[in-house]
Amino acid sequence: MDGFLYGFPCNDFSSVGETNGLDGEYGPLYSYGVRYINKSNPKFFFAENVSGISSANSGVAFKQILQELANAGSHGYNLTIHLYKFEQYGVPQARHRVIIIGMRSDLGVTFQVPAPSMQLRSVQDCLENPK
Repeated sequence: MDGFLYGFPCNDFSSVGETNGLDGEYGPLYSYGVRYINKSNPKFFFAENVSGISSANSGVAFKQILQELANAGSHGYNLTIHLYKFEQYGVPQARHRVIIIGMRSDLGVTFQVPAPSMQLRSVQDCLENPK
């Protein structure tokens, strides 16, 4: 398998919710992705969640999630973690997400975060001028 893309529920990590993190009903569901990575050993994975994930449970939840993702599979993963502000990449929406890219350690590759275009676009512009 080349890649695995997933987003786990953000309910318990969102700053507009109760921010229960790993203590909430949905917080621990990230572990299903870790189990799948352990089973399939993809060359890379892509995981996303809300920006509040980094502060849930006083930051402890995020550290645990990152540690489990880094140690997943038979070789482990080199992680690149970045807070993307999608409007800076030409998406007509102020949506901020933490994206974690894991590249299997035995491949000797690290993901490089693309530079934002800083081209702010409206929905009308995107519909009239798709790229």
